[in-house]
Amino acid sequence: MLKLINKHLNKTRNEKGFTLVELIVVIAILGILIAIAVPRFASTTDAAEKRTAEANHRTLVSVSQLYYGNTGDWPADLDALDGADLINKEDYDDSGKTLYAVAGEEDGSDVTITVTFDEETKTWTPAAGFSDWEE
Repeated sequence: MLKLINKHLNKTRNEKGFTLVELIVVIAILGILIAIAVPRFASTTDAAEKRTAEANHRTLVSVSQLYYGNTGDWPADLDALDGADLINKEDYDDSGKTLYAVAGEEDGSDVTITVTFDEETKTWTPAAGFSDWEE
């Protein structure tokens, strides 16, 4: 019986494979690499959304200046720009956002700017990440 146990123990000692400690170390290293990589991708996305919002703001400022040049008054809201045919107001979706397309691009395309109106502050805010170029 003792020979049988020794034979079985010797057989298992010669088997090749990863130990539990080695597997845990590999998993820990992968976790560290993921923890480093994820914030970098998130900051890249945040920077892109910020640049999109800044571009949307510049477009709205330009259209507002065009409105002022045509009428001598600043627009009270985006509906005034829509009435002056500088942007086109369209229904957007069920989220409560409104879609405005700025007209008159040189290449014949429209830039789409999604904005929301805050009832408390009475301000229009372009939504970052909701811009779309349509041809």
